[in-house]
Amino acid sequence: MSHTQFKLLIFVFMILIVFNLFRGLYFLVTGKGGGKNTARSLTWRIGLSFLLFLVLMGLKLSGVVEPHALNEAPTTTVNIKTTDKKDDGKTLEEIQQQDDNSGGRVRLKQ
Repeated sequence: MSHTQFKLLIFVFMILIVFNLFRGLYFLVTGKGGGKNTARSLTWRIGLSFLLFLVLMGLKLSGVVEPHALNEAPTTTVNIKTTDKKDDGKTLEEIQQQDDNSGGRVRLKQ
């Protein structure tokens, strides 16, 4: 399955799910069908959502779709100015580590 076909499959499922959601809303608001049409539309929406989930899980298990990690933010050091001379030039992590070792107090001054 190509990348384009995969996106098209997901798009068609999403359009059908949203269509049935709004169709159920229409029947709910207008009262047509005595509730049967509303229930049928919402049942179709739930069924299509479940089927989409199964398709995605099947594609993942077969190796067609590979999940990716979230983009992790690069770690940066932050220098915080404090009134204590012993903390000058230390990063936030170093100050917190020092405070964690001194009884659990955290001092952050700006």
